[in-house]
Amino acid sequence: MKMLVSDMLGVMQGLNSMANTPIKASLAFRFRSIAAKLKGSAESYEETRVELVKKMGETQADGAQRVAPGKMQAFSEALEEVHKQEIDVDTRRVSCKELSVEMPKMTMELVTRLEPILLDDVDDDVTPKDKVGKGNGKVAKDSKEVPVPGTEGADKK
Repeated sequence: MKMLVSDMLGVMQGLNSMANTPIKASLAFRFRSIAAKLKGSAESYEETRVELVKKMGETQADGAQRVAPGKMQAFSEALEEVHKQEIDVDTRRVSCKELSVEMPKMTMELVTRLEPILLDDVDDDVTPKDKVGKGNGKVAKDSKEVPVPGTEGADKK
């Protein structure tokens, strides 16, 4: 699976935030495997970020390196270029159905962070994504079509 470095960083943060969440062993194993496969890329990213700080930084009185105020924009642009890099991760996505059974109450933040590794396999009762915007202004609900507010008569054009 391919993902951007920025997505990989979010996934790692999401997985780290779940470290003490009780879930079934098979799902915990999948998450640990994904984290292990992302670890090398995360370490490479951190090394690159530290090099950029050293290159564009100043040593503070306490010995810490910080980006010089006049170089902050250049630093941000360089780091953004790194975030846009695509990496290839040899793993399968995690089923949303399986995850929703194990963790029925997830925060939007966690779902957003994990989204790159999630398989959207949840059945819902609305028009499939590939039909949105192309249809007749109706949404499937309980095997019936009901008008979407504001689109009445859209199929009569």
